[in-house]
Amino acid sequence: MSAEDSDHTLSQSIDKGKRRAEEATERTPLLQNGASTSETLLDPTIPPSNRRRMRTILTTVFLVSLSLSILVAVLVAILAWSYAAKASNMSPEKVINDDVVLSGPFDINVLNTTDDGGLWLKFSGRIGFDAGDALGVNYPIFEEEHEGMFKRVWKAIGRWGIETLDKVVVDADTIIISPEHESSLVLLEVKIAPIEIPLTADPPRWSNEWLTPIVAEVYVKPTKNTQSLSKFVIESWRKGTVDVGASAGQISIRGGGKEASWRSKFRGTMKNVQTILRLNIPALPGLPRPGKHAPFPSVSELLTLESFHISSSRQRLTLEGEASIVNPIPEGLHFTLPSLPFSVFLPNGNASSRVKVADVTTFPFESMHPNISLHLNGTVPALPKSSFSLLSTFLSRYLNAEPNPIIISTPLLSPLKIPAEFPAPSERPQLLRNVTIKDMHVRASGTTMLTSGIIFATVVLPKGIDVGVDVFRIYPDVLVFDGEVPPLHKSDHDLWGLGVIGKKRPAKLPQMPELPDPLPPNAFGHITPEDWLNSTSVRLENIDINDENDHDGTQKNTGAVYAVSAKIHDVPLEVLPGRQKEFSSFVSKVIFGSSGAVAGIQGYVAVTLTVDGLPIDISDPIPGGSPKKGSASLELTGLPFHGNVRVGKKGFRDT
Repeated sequence: MSAEDSDHTLSQSIDKGKRRAEEATERTPLLQNGASTSETLLDPTIPPSNRRRMRTILTTVFLVSLSLSILVAVLVAILAWSYAAKASNMSPEKVINDDVVLSGPFDINVLNTTDDGGLWLKFSGRIGFDAGDALGVNYPIFEEEHEGMFKRVWKAIGRWGIETLDKVVVDADTIIISPEHESSLVLLEVKIAPIEIPLTADPPRWSNEWLTPIVAEVYVKPTKNTQSLSKFVIESWRKGTVDVGASAGQISIRGGGKEASWRSKFRGTMKNVQTILRLNIPALPGLPRPGKHAPFPSVSELLTLESFHISSSRQRLTLEGEASIVNPIPEGLHFTLPSLPFSVFLPNGNASSRVKVADVTTFPFESMHPNISLHLNGTVPALPKSSFSLLSTFLSRYLNAEPNPIIISTPLLSPLKIPAEFPAPSERPQLLRNVTIKDMHVRASGTTMLTSGIIFATVVLPKGIDVGVDVFRIYPDVLVFDGEVPPLHKSDHDLWGLGVIGKKRPAKLPQMPELPDPLPPNAFGHITPEDWLNSTSVRLENIDINDENDHDGTQKNTGAVYAVSAKIHDVPLEVLPGRQKEFSSFVSKVIFGSSGAVAGIQGYVAVTLTVDGLPIDISDPIPGGSPKKGSASLELTGLPFHGNVRVGKKGFRDT
């Protein structure tokens, strides 16, 4: 065979093989050698029956794919609609009370205050949202046999969706807190900054380990209706529960965290949200147990003034003090507070009338148990001159060991006025000591006995009061005894066992206590001047003052010490009714005794003084004028004293 014959034979063999390979069968691939489906269907070499079969297959595949896609879309839409419907029908009360779980707060800090009387607080705690329970997709405690396959699949997809969404951002309008049955009364306005809340599909039911730490900022503004707020607190304490309604115009919920992501497209809104909150008041450290109509403790039961110090300069009075307050916060909660301003007022007959007497600031402090120690400092503001009579009453009561009502307020909660009590000293301060009458002599003027001499006394201000004073006049009311004053058998609160005001004197004179009835033993004389006595006072430095109450000989800390003197001239000495015998006995001792006789003196004194650095509002006039030109004075009355006077032979003479 020639070469050409061989080539022709090989070519025929190849063509035959190619044609056999291109014949379509049921097992022939749709695409072959990179040819498209459309090219294959248009190939004229393919039989029509094969092309029809191929179209049928493609159509079937397309329709099945389309149907599956539509079915999946419908199922997704149904699931989405069912979850959305479930979410939109969630009860805010159930969500708040059952599904939102809070632990804490563990730490609270006051960030700042606002001009409208609100507070920005920062607190830390732990939070979680049982979204599975809210949507009804969590595992039941016990497997329910009646749940079908679809229900279980529906729940499984719901849990998967919750875990995928992971967390939400909640942004609520201002939340209004009102009494449960009086929604028109606003007790508190609360604004919470947008907050991230993690979602949990099926948290453990017996543990809080699934909760997530959180730090949030909250704005709180109490009502200015302090009377209603106080009434609500007292009633809640008596019941032992806080029953309030909470409402918000709108609560917006956005999927994912605060950073934008595909989860942020999941959004929801709840409008006109209202719910009722009922919270049991737990037993609080240092306070009586709430409930069973228990009265709410007063401020005086919670706050104790441990010590104070008042000092003066020519420009102002400065205040320092230490106080302790019962800490009712559980030990697991820690809080810190910055410096807090307060004002102290004296009530002036009614709740709406008051005089501010101190501006005080606390040092920053934090929680301690059982009591919180407060360090205070402040100043006395400019006082209206018309308020000095009120301040005089306050000081007189304090010096007589009587508590004084005060009102405490803070600019942080400007409408809130808290009634309190400035405590009395543990024992009556012995303001006047070493009282005597030097160069005392008595002369007869007809039937009247007239007394002259110089009254000397040491004025010891109570502990903590280190101020400059000028005692420029005094008014004594004195009983004179034959011999030393007998020991007191009654309370030191009343030298004479008195509690009533004596006979009315002219308005310019202080009203002093009545003479005791019966009269004390050996008392024979009564000395009362017809007018105030001018006096002088000098501050004594580095003087040791021993308190007669210190039986162990130790010295108590005292305030500033002054020597005060005043001349008396021809002041009538009234011989008390039925005490002529005691008077005669005393005169005999003076005349026939080798060194005269000792006369005991006991009584009360009123003093008028000015205080260095006490600021005065010069725009306010003094009713009736001031006894000392250019100043406003304080008048202290009912100050007890006792002492001894030695009267020699020269002390008695006739006119």
